[in-house]
Amino acid sequence: MNKIIFIKDIKSYSPKNAFIARLTQEILTEDDLFNELNKQLFFPDYFGFNWNALSDCLNDFRWIEQEEIILIHYQNLLLDDLIMNIYLEVLLDAIEKWEERKDHYFEVVFPMDLEVKINHYLENIL
Repeated sequence: MNKIIFIKDIKSYSPKNAFIARLTQEILTEDDLFNELNKQLFFPDYFGFNWNALSDCLNDFRWIEQEEIILIHYQNLLLDDLIMNIYLEVLLDAIEKWEERKDHYFEVVFPMDLEVKINHYLENIL
């Protein structure tokens, strides 16, 4: 089971018939992250801009009609280690839940040059 995918030519990665959320902005803080995810994933008005609300929305996706949802990170997230660990844990939880449910497919993508860094974080979580 692939949890997070790393792609060399991320700018050309664009699967057909998928809803693609592209995080292209520099993300320095937790608030930046919540704001950008809200904007790119079109979260409902009830999104509370906190970790529980993020988890709830990543485990719902009723407002997105495409079955495949891809969250692409185009650059390094400049978050502190604690925030990055929480974020990756929330992402992994959502990926696993969608694998069980099968009504949506949730894929998380990072550039290949971040694989070592992201895997280091993932080792602390798994």
